[in-house]
Amino acid sequence: DGIKDIKEKIIRTVGNPHDRFKEDHLRMMRAVRFASKLGFTIDQKTKDATKELGANIKNVSAERVREEIMKMAADTGNNFANAIKLLDEVGILKHILPEIVKLKEFQHTRHHHPEGRTVYDHLIAALRQNKVADPMVNLAILFHDIGKQKTHKEEPGGKHTYHGHPKE
Repeated sequence: DGIKDIKEKIIRTVGNPHDRFKEDHLRMMRAVRFASKLGFTIDQKTKDATKELGANIKNVSAERVREEIMKMAADTGNNFANAIKLLDEVGILKHILPEIVKLKEFQHTRHHHPEGRTVYDHLIAALRQNKVADPMVNLAILFHDIGKQKTHKEEPGGKHTYHGHPKE
């Protein structure tokens, strides 16, 4: 039913998704890339299999994972943001970019960053503003605040500061 899935904008594996992902773990990332690029949804059985098998992405060579990330980043910032969020939702992001997931733990002061309560929220919002389909620009946006996890301080009154994060 491939034609039907395309018309309904659904990403689904051929046959059992567990079997397909066990044959090639990178297929989980490809499903995310296609869904984010095309504006499709991932079939629930396929998504469930990805959640169950996501840790297996660590068995894929770093070069192949990097290539998938680069392909995702080569799209608009909004689509790349969708890919990052979907990688997180299906449990793969924590295995390939744990530093990004960690940024959910760090608060932003609303006065400086009204777009979200965490550094992660800020990164997603910043990506969504980029209309250029350039992997280097998207990766720069994704990583621009990565140093905040090492420089975070909570000051009296609940103010969160990150002095020196660009250098870090």
